[in-house]
Amino acid sequence: MATVTKSIGTSSRDYSTIALWEADLDESSIYSSSDTAVGECYADSDFTGNGTTVINGGGTIGLDTRTLTAASGERNDGSANTGVRLLRTSGSESDVLSWYGQVNNSAQVEWLEIDAGQLAVKVLIYLWSEKTGVQKCLLHGGRYSGGNQKTMGIYDSQKQIWICNNIVYDMVMDNGTSSAFTIAGIWQNQNDWTVVTSNTVYGITLTGTGGMYHNAVYGIYSISGIQYQRIYNNIAMGTTNLSGEVRPTYDFDAQGGASWYVSDKNLSSDTTAPGSTNYRSETASDIFVSTTAGSEDLHLKSGTNAVGNGKDSGQSMVIEGKTMPFSPYTWEVGIGGYDREAADAWDIGAAQFVASA
Repeated sequence: MATVTKSIGTSSRDYSTIALWEADLDESSIYSSSDTAVGECYADSDFTGNGTTVINGGGTIGLDTRTLTAASGERNDGSANTGVRLLRTSGSESDVLSWYGQVNNSAQVEWLEIDAGQLAVKVLIYLWSEKTGVQKCLLHGGRYSGGNQKTMGIYDSQKQIWICNNIVYDMVMDNGTSSAFTIAGIWQNQNDWTVVTSNTVYGITLTGTGGMYHNAVYGIYSISGIQYQRIYNNIAMGTTNLSGEVRPTYDFDAQGGASWYVSDKNLSSDTTAPGSTNYRSETASDIFVSTTAGSEDLHLKSGTNAVGNGKDSGQSMVIEGKTMPFSPYTWEVGIGGYDREAADAWDIGAAQFVASA
């Protein structure tokens, strides 16, 4: 039950690419059953490419957990190009990072920036396996111009998922004259025991004239009928439909209707923020440091309704017998690295406000 940490980067690391680290996850000369595999990325240079990086190993040998992360000191602070970055260099109309397979316990991707370079992509992080989390990732710059497809920051298609402390922005679908599937910052689909907490989503946009094959334009979407779902402390703003087509356009579409569905302390620029205590019809320029295209800074301004008004979610929570997130992960640290438990109160959004010294 050892923890096996491998470095990933271009300056004398164990592996030069994430794909090479993944290819060894079932290698018996490196791992044993019940081991924890950690891939630590370094910002020696950008991780570039135009295809999908698939994480699917570790199940055969029986890993306990697998984590893809950025090494300490190499992590983004919630602003672009401040840490490890996966950069699209050409449009391939594919996903960027897809997480498959099942290990014994749990898995997580964290602390990565994925910059789609305003090129054609579908989903920046696609979760295909249960007991998996995405935390403290900075996702932006996705474009798609094909028909009958989706453009999303994070897409979750499984149960027992946590999506926490992420920033998603500048995602645009130009579907031209072809019918598109949908566009969303975060899409939560057909899962039980799921938590979407402390995320910031801004600037999800549809252009073109082809209409939508399915649903509409969303900042954060959660399908109805999910059991034991929690949606806390999220910001979704600036969701926009420029297509000329009459389609629902929502910062949040948290449909509820599920057993033990709970949402609270969310904030939106429209009137859709869910929860008994919510903040609606807010103005993005009042909430964020900068919404200027190309130099977005989605850290919080002092004195806004997002500061000090979040729900204290602790390091984890027990939801109908299951501790979320799954061990060994916790979710109290925001994208800037600040521990919310050390603050006087939790903020809403991915980045806890910290006053300048």
